[in-house]
Amino acid sequence: MHHKRSRGLIYGLGIVQAIADKLGREQGFVKNWFDLCAVVVTVVLSLAATGKVIGIGVGTIVAMIGVGRSVSLVNYFFKDKMLKAAGMTAQGKG
Repeated sequence: MHHKRSRGLIYGLGIVQAIADKLGREQGFVKNWFDLCAVVVTVVLSLAATGKVIGIGVGTIVAMIGVGRSVSLVNYFFKDKMLKAAGMTAQGKG
């Protein structure tokens, strides 16, 4: 089965890929912004509900930055190879 566009090369990032496609931006960049928005919503809701920030720690912040950058790095070096191995074509190629 051949697809002209890649969708969520890493399982669970489908919504991020859809937003990236719609905005014409790179998946890792959009993942960073998506995670930042999730953290901001968590902070706002926790402050509103308890008066203090809960559920956000150093690990959350490191993961928020690290995952998006990791996605960018993997896609930069391996996206075409992964698409070919999956029987798909790279975006804009074929």
